[in-house]
Amino acid sequence: MNQYRTATIPIFTIGEMKRMAKKQLSGKWLRLLPLMLIYTLLTTVPAVVIQLNSYMTQTSQLNSMLASEGSATSEMISDMLTSMQTSPAAGMTTFGLIASALALYIFLTAGAFSVSLSGLSLRILRNEPFSVRTIFAGFTQYGKAFIANLLVSIFSVLWALLFILPGSFFLGMGTVSGSPIAAFLSFMVFTGLLLAAVIFLMRYQMTFFIAADEDCTGSECVSRSVRLMKGNISNFFLLQLSFLPWILLLCVPVGLAAG
Repeated sequence: MNQYRTATIPIFTIGEMKRMAKKQLSGKWLRLLPLMLIYTLLTTVPAVVIQLNSYMTQTSQLNSMLASEGSATSEMISDMLTSMQTSPAAGMTTFGLIASALALYIFLTAGAFSVSLSGLSLRILRNEPFSVRTIFAGFTQYGKAFIANLLVSIFSVLWALLFILPGSFFLGMGTVSGSPIAAFLSFMVFTGLLLAAVIFLMRYQMTFFIAADEDCTGSECVSRSVRLMKGNISNFFLLQLSFLPWILLLCVPVGLAAG
């Protein structure tokens, strides 16, 4: 059934992989465009709305503090934090309620959409037919997709806390020490721990591809991804790094639009 499903992963250079990807996408761009537009509207737009609401809320609170007597005193900040803790729903706007509903929506659908996108990628790789229904194919195995996404999210947070919290501590200590050498060393430690966290998180990159392609449980998808990525993390990291120039180039019009 699958000519690409082998016991070992063939090693290609980054250039070869990109050329193969272009070849597989050749002649499919127009058919893919509406599918990716739908996927973006259903996944990225809700996340943007949530971030926008968070930004607007923080900006509004800061402006309110600065508007009172022209400065933000510690008593005002303390009162605001106490109010937020005791009454989190106070001052909740309609836009805020929409953002909260969208956050729940993302939590419930992220796994299914991730499996759908992975399945679409596999269909393109194998020259198999795809349609708009492919974007929603992950919902046909919703339980597995949800559990896989939940486990990946939990593991990601735990690994991030394990590496980033100590790194942040060292960075803070180096910064307040006032010593340039200590600050530099603390920055290097923070960078190293951050890189280690990224490497560990990469072990879960194949989870949703496995979920879309294999008959297994969500937890098995995660464990198989870890095994599959063993020995391939450096190649995957370099592949992702090769797209950095395109990402930076994309930031230019975004930055101009924001300005």
